[in-house]
Amino acid sequence: MAEGRKVDLSADYRLLGLVGQGQFARVDCAIHRQTGQMVAIKQIRHRSAQQAQEPSMLCQLNHPNVMNCQAAASTPSGYQLILEYCEGGTLRSHLDTAAPIPLSETKALIGDILKGLSHIHQQGIIHGDLKPENILLTYSLTRLTAKIGDFGSACFAERPNRSRQEIGSPTYAAPERFEGESSYATDLYSVGVMLYEMLLGDRPFSGNPDTLRQAHQTQPIPLPAQLTHSAQKLLTTALHKQPDQRFTSAAAMLTALQQLSAVFISAQSSVPALKVPAVKLSQPLTPIPVESITEPIETLLAIPQGCCIVTAKSLHMLTHQRQLIPVAQFDQACRTAVDPNGRWFFALPQQPPPPVQVLAIDSRHCLHVQTFPAHTQLECFTRHGQSIGQLSVNLPILKMAMTPVPYQLIALTAPSQAAATALLIMLKPFRIQQLRLPIRCEQVSALSWGYAVADSHNMLLLDRSAEPVSLIEGLPMISAIAPLSNHELLLASNPDLRAKETSPARSPSLFVVNLKLLDVDLVF
Repeated sequence: MAEGRKVDLSADYRLLGLVGQGQFARVDCAIHRQTGQMVAIKQIRHRSAQQAQEPSMLCQLNHPNVMNCQAAASTPSGYQLILEYCEGGTLRSHLDTAAPIPLSETKALIGDILKGLSHIHQQGIIHGDLKPENILLTYSLTRLTAKIGDFGSACFAERPNRSRQEIGSPTYAAPERFEGESSYATDLYSVGVMLYEMLLGDRPFSGNPDTLRQAHQTQPIPLPAQLTHSAQKLLTTALHKQPDQRFTSAAAMLTALQQLSAVFISAQSSVPALKVPAVKLSQPLTPIPVESITEPIETLLAIPQGCCIVTAKSLHMLTHQRQLIPVAQFDQACRTAVDPNGRWFFALPQQPPPPVQVLAIDSRHCLHVQTFPAHTQLECFTRHGQSIGQLSVNLPILKMAMTPVPYQLIALTAPSQAAATALLIMLKPFRIQQLRLPIRCEQVSALSWGYAVADSHNMLLLDRSAEPVSLIEGLPMISAIAPLSNHELLLASNPDLRAKETSPARSPSLFVVNLKLLDVDLVF
């Protein structure tokens, strides 16, 4: 760490946006001007000698479940840290948007925290403020990975924090912390509160700081009667009032967690699965004539003038009056992006695999998306072909679409993923939010009031908060979706290519679904 001189480590980075800000620190997303590496830049305005220890503590920690510190320097007002960037946000944001959390995911994330905590304790450090807001998430091929961050309240075990005022978050604080005592067991209690919250859907205690102090110190932990014996033992040990009666180490708690196979005795007592009202399409849809389109429709793109229809070798536009207008014909297969305002389009000749998408993200820039088995590469370039920069997502993405929110996309993960999920991707700053879906989807589109995702014959409508509203069943084969108006959805249906040898070639079909005519829980 640069101690003797005041330096500005951020000079080599281009800031992409504010990630978070508190009373004593702010965190920005940034990208290195030469290497393109994305980082988090944390500017700390320390107010105590304890907080001044954070840079030196971080620099001596090296574990995949602890946020990595790449550089640290002294500044006139405090410290500046260059940290690895975690695009999945915090565990708090994930808990607020991804409930209910499956047991397998809870075990994986809490397991990550315990592995990182074990390393921290082995270095003689007590974190002192473990809570969902200080757990950062990043994406890997199969799941979210948790990393412990924010060491502003940390202390060395040989010099424990004895303050009764600076106790971290009272909601997650161990009983002894309110008396100025801290130890490794204090951190394990905080992990126990997070585990309780993820397993049961709420925290054990709530209220003002005085109410929380009394509850943590004197009130028994509320446990449902239908808890399995192993779940009850795990929580009561982790949340024992006496530090010496808790797990002896993070490794011991991890072993007990890994042995947990069920939370409730009866399946009916578990957190209910997400249920969505279903609406069955009662009348057949009348197709719109599109005889001039002879190839499968790849994408539908909404623009103010109507909807663009994209095939590998052509671009058409369907107006609001249902008039089909040819826009361009290509000699070879291309990937096509259309300006959101409908003023220009960009056609990129198709390359050999990996699969590629091209999207216009504003009136001047496009996004080139390459999907690999284990990750997806995003490259931004101008509509004249000049590369601006690129970044990587540790997930194979099936499809992406722009949303009405500037620089935000909605995407579907590849079908090989275990869970049915969608992703909300914010480019400035770069953030990814996971959306758990009740059905596995293959098509996606953003609407002015929410989102539409679909499998082959069913379409799920989500509101602006990405909460499921209605499931429309019995639709024609869905190959692409786009809004045609505020309450009309345009669906493309390609002919079954598997029947090509036994039936004559057919053109794709377009259908309009009027949501006002369906019993969906929406107000237009």
